[in-house]
Amino acid sequence: MVKRIELIHLIHDEEYINQAFGRIRKLLSELYGDEQGVANYRYIEESSNRYLESLSERELQLAAAFNPDKPYEGLKGKIFAICYPDNIYDDSSPTLKTLEEVLQTYFPAIKGIHILPERLMIHPDIWPQDFFRFLSPEKALRLVEYLEEQGVLDENRYITDAYGELRVQLEEKILPEWLINHEQKTGNDAGASVGNILKILDEVNNTHFNDGGFSQKTRAIVDPRFGTVQDIHTLTQRYAVMLDFVVNHLDIDNDALEKFRNGKKTGDAFIIIAPKRYRELKETGLIAKTFRPRPFPLFTGLRKHPAAGPSDTIARAAAMNDRFSETGLDHLDERLISFLSIYYKVENDQGLTAEDKRIFQDFLKFLREIKIVKSTVFTDSVIQPQQLVFSEEAGCSMSEFLKCLNLPDSYAKSFNKYDDEIFGEKFFVYTTFSESQVDLNPVSEAGFRMIIDDLFLLLSGGNLAMMRMDAIKYLWKEIGKRNFDMSEGNKLIEIIRLLMALVAPSVLPLDEINSPDPVVYEMGRDGGFSYLFGQVNSVVAAFNEGSLLPLKRFYETMKERCPSNLVLFVMLSTHDGRSVQGLGVQRTDGNVSIDQFYKLKEVVEKRGGKPKYRSVPAGQVPTDTFHKVSTEGGLDNWKDKIMSLFTEASVKTKDQLHLKNKALDRTELLSELSDITGRPAAELSSVPAIDYFLQWIIDGRTPYELCCTSRSAFSSHDPRGNPIIPEHEAWRLALAQLYVLTLGQVVPAIYFNDLLGLENDLPGYKLTGKPRDLNRHKTYLPKIDLAYPSDPFTAAYLPRLNTILKIWNNDGAFYPGSSQFEFKPIGETVFLNHPFADGNHSFILGNIANREVKIQLDLKTLSGINNGILKLMREQGLENKLDEAVFPGAGYQLKDDGLLEAVLPPFGALWLKYGEKT
Repeated sequence: MVKRIELIHLIHDEEYINQAFGRIRKLLSELYGDEQGVANYRYIEESSNRYLESLSERELQLAAAFNPDKPYEGLKGKIFAICYPDNIYDDSSPTLKTLEEVLQTYFPAIKGIHILPERLMIHPDIWPQDFFRFLSPEKALRLVEYLEEQGVLDENRYITDAYGELRVQLEEKILPEWLINHEQKTGNDAGASVGNILKILDEVNNTHFNDGGFSQKTRAIVDPRFGTVQDIHTLTQRYAVMLDFVVNHLDIDNDALEKFRNGKKTGDAFIIIAPKRYRELKETGLIAKTFRPRPFPLFTGLRKHPAAGPSDTIARAAAMNDRFSETGLDHLDERLISFLSIYYKVENDQGLTAEDKRIFQDFLKFLREIKIVKSTVFTDSVIQPQQLVFSEEAGCSMSEFLKCLNLPDSYAKSFNKYDDEIFGEKFFVYTTFSESQVDLNPVSEAGFRMIIDDLFLLLSGGNLAMMRMDAIKYLWKEIGKRNFDMSEGNKLIEIIRLLMALVAPSVLPLDEINSPDPVVYEMGRDGGFSYLFGQVNSVVAAFNEGSLLPLKRFYETMKERCPSNLVLFVMLSTHDGRSVQGLGVQRTDGNVSIDQFYKLKEVVEKRGGKPKYRSVPAGQVPTDTFHKVSTEGGLDNWKDKIMSLFTEASVKTKDQLHLKNKALDRTELLSELSDITGRPAAELSSVPAIDYFLQWIIDGRTPYELCCTSRSAFSSHDPRGNPIIPEHEAWRLALAQLYVLTLGQVVPAIYFNDLLGLENDLPGYKLTGKPRDLNRHKTYLPKIDLAYPSDPFTAAYLPRLNTILKIWNNDGAFYPGSSQFEFKPIGETVFLNHPFADGNHSFILGNIANREVKIQLDLKTLSGINNGILKLMREQGLENKLDEAVFPGAGYQLKDDGLLEAVLPPFGALWLKYGEKT
């Protein structure tokens, strides 16, 4: 076997190897101290060695051939499709194969694929693909249909409430009979059994929120529904592929945490605290110091599995009744006892598991039976939609809660005495992003090793082009700290990057930082490769308003602040919501005003979209946000007096302003502002900027994203009130894609649902109640016709989009990382994107108005255009690359003085080209 040092020498010279490993050793020592730093370094060496030994000779040669002086050369001419592995599916193939087939057949100009999390995860429904491991596709489909007939699955293939009652019959009669009638012990059918079918049904029956796949049980295998690691390898031979390194967390049902719950591991890989410590953190306010990207609680309550005794909730309730009898108490309804087992979660407004939710629903039925009104016990959660928390009367303690049910305090004392013994010892675990995503603890050796293991498991997916570093700035976690963009986290990020550069240099790390554009630029001050989110809503705001101002502001920020060596990854729509963070709406250097954002939000909600909020500490607000609110809310003349509402210490720090009186409610604060300004409170509250301020500082929440598709983010009417006809709607969406794909020397991408031009998935949202599912369609391929679409929108949109993609691929004016680009507004509604490289110039003109527009452009004023080039343009002419049959109505003329005159129809475009390299 070849030793590690010899293999790395096939990729790098000795000087680079020594420098990189030396830097890793130094950073590990700074982070972990000498002893643990050395242990972690040895683990990196061992892991690197195993990974390199797993590579084929061809893979080693490809790594050695990578030129670090031109890191983005391999991405030139490639547009990426951002795809969930199951965005499109049929009943006969693993979904990765279906995805590849659709892209190759209908979108041949797509040359890159960003595959969103494809590793093993929990699913809320049943697909035939779930049984492909031991049944042929035909029989797997028959089994799913049979389960629907038996009432085990509903029409959406979700587990029904009847499953629990039917499970014994399924095990003893229904499934054995089906297998006898259908199974043949050959080929793909060799492994079918009642046991493995029930195992899948049980897992789905106990499912929980998986955040669109970002809650993964392990990185070791690809989810069988999607395919295998070999399917990823195959894709990397045909496309530039980017995988997702979901570095922060694993699914809460991962094996390592299960071992802790079973008493077989210490749990050091995670941040785990006892209930007493949790109460202390809440009381001291340390939890509130952590920056939260989501509204979920920072910690999630769980229990260890009891060492002995009954294993299901009903039996445990019966065991608790036995304890009540021993202390002279009457038995309680088992539904109430089961609810008491999750009392501590409801008390702390925790996220609930599928089993918890069933317990909650059963308890609500119990309340109805004993004729207690729900509102006397519960109220709506402020931070979690569609969840209840205790009312003020019931929430003081378990004793007070039971008093609302006319039960004596002795039950609470008895329950708490035996609670942990019967139901399992309670604990809290760190969950930054949701109740089903448990954070890895990078401070511990076990957590560090899991991070390194996960990295190498993903790198083993084939000849990858990029690795998306999901929410990378949240990597470092310590209780009581901000835990976003921490210096410790940045050192660990540097270690990961150095490690990738050593063993997989051609895999470019792409930072995903869902923050305002100026923050992304600041974090990328040392260069690199990063997602950008500001254009996602700036483009839609511009089109809806019929004004280029949001695009102008976006570009000015990019031009002024983006480091010259920071390469951007851009798209019109992300796989999540449409980031409000990226807009920087709360900042004075944001891309849009608060008023513009509220107008955009109104359009989104009219089209069926939903805003999603994140929690912020009530009673305080960033100083920058206050200044923006003050200016846009017309409060500048009274700013000094308003400042008197905040503590002197916070005013001096110029970071976060803290209210002197944290007990102020909305009405009281409005009254204070009214007294200061002399303006009526009702008038103040109707101002978007002031309402935004009140939601932040009083309600403790602020919009995080707008959940909808790109198509459903655009208004159904133009700014003049005219309805947008389907054909023009298609032209508009295609033009928005054209703008983003050509807005700079970037790596462009398009979300799969945008390839199809889909509207909001309202049935999907109704089914799950999760706003992000509005833009997480699972499209059933047999139900759509991409070759001959019948609806006017799709028939007009697909050829336009494919024309744009094809031209971009072959346009030599684009080179990722180059600074040779300019954006220019022409009049109120026409934009110019002007990329140029190696003597190639492209002039992409687009009209964002729903009316014909005539424009003039003096080419002499553009960058890189000299008299010699202008002369050649006049002699050779400019070629319009857009097919006139697909983009009708646009005309242009280049005059001798360098003046370009053009006529653009509603949402019309021109792609004018000069240069030999096309």
